[in-house]
Amino acid sequence: MIPDGGRILHRVAPGESLGEIAARYRISPRAIARENHLRDPGPLPVGRTLVLPADARLPAPPPPATQEESVIARGRALVGEAEQHYFAARFESAKRDARKAESLLLGQPEGDALRARALFVLASAQAGLGEEREAIRSFAAVRVAYPGFEPPQGWLSPRLEQLYRGEPDDSRQ
Repeated sequence: MIPDGGRILHRVAPGESLGEIAARYRISPRAIARENHLRDPGPLPVGRTLVLPADARLPAPPPPATQEESVIARGRALVGEAEQHYFAARFESAKRDARKAESLLLGQPEGDALRARALFVLASAQAGLGEEREAIRSFAAVRVAYPGFEPPQGWLSPRLEQLYRGEPDDSRQ
């Protein structure tokens, strides 16, 4: 925080040390102690506001996310939403979000495993809607997208296991 006087104020967070704070603002711990009349260099009280010396500099902002990182983050969010819809038996919503994620991640080399997971959720939702042929195709696409894909532990019911192997459930006809 920088008040009107132009000095940087820092509120101590749990576990922060004087040395960490000094390093963040590129000043010495001794300068902070002197500015705030700290005699004991021991643990700082959480919530205390420190006035930093005039030569303190704000920390550098984190580098902006690359476009690929942004796409991956959005894909991860969509897959998470698709999974939540699937577990709530909202299969149409799960299909919609899984398809969006799969389409978004297509052509993103760092997103192959996540794209495979989106396809896996899509296939599972298709199976939940009785779309077995579509589910088998989507499960096959999972292995093409990411050959090392492993279904999440405990996800596959016996029926989904059968569809995952590419075998339609002939007993349902």
